[in-house]
Amino acid sequence: QEPDQEVESESKKGPKLRIGIKACRNLPPNSSTQVSYQYSLVPSSEDTEIDESLSFSGNTEPFEEPPEGTENTYNFESEFVVQNVNEVGLQQLITVPMKFDVEGLGVKLFAIVPLLNLIWLPDPLPSDPDDDEYLPGHPGTFIRGWFKLQSAEPETSESFPENAELYINITLSERLCSDDDLKLLNMVTLTCQSLEQLPVSWVLRDDETQDTHIYSYNLSYTVPFPTSGEGRVAAVGQLVGPPAGDGG
Repeated sequence: QEPDQEVESESKKGPKLRIGIKACRNLPPNSSTQVSYQYSLVPSSEDTEIDESLSFSGNTEPFEEPPEGTENTYNFESEFVVQNVNEVGLQQLITVPMKFDVEGLGVKLFAIVPLLNLIWLPDPLPSDPDDDEYLPGHPGTFIRGWFKLQSAEPETSESFPENAELYINITLSERLCSDDDLKLLNMVTLTCQSLEQLPVSWVLRDDETQDTHIYSYNLSYTVPFPTSGEGRVAAVGQLVGPPAGDGG
């Protein structure tokens, strides 16, 4: 093996994330659809260069002819090596679901797939198959099943079958957190609902939008840690100023 090949092989070591798109069912007869997805383990608002090894995207191939019946079968699978997953990446997997877009039906449709179970294994159910991968001690994790299609255009949702679903299968070849690490992996969600009695210069005039406003506001907070006496400051997103006269 050449030295360059050895370096490339080493760089691709790590847990393997496999994303499978099996089929879409309960579609209008003779539909022809294509499914795509894009996901990043780095928050999109973070002002840093995105590491390609922490971003995943893919799409099914278009059908040459519309399949007969009300189901489209893709049997699509892609594989990515997940490297250098830090606390930010774990938070993304726990809090940000993966979105699958479905095109080809004249209306924008999507399915939302939560990824929480890639970190915390779900409790076994009596209906689970008698298979090792369903046991808590299995080294990998997975998410699979039918996920409801939703319309991105509410005015057209009534004309689309309510029971249309997409079958997704997502697996990790090994767990990203050990049992000991999971015991220390606690998350707290803090929400700032509103700010009261803002200065006049903070609010939007009638002729302004958030993008054209002269100021840009960001909220940060400090969480104290009793053991160290120190805190952590985290930016939690842009503040949207209320319209003038709102009084918020």
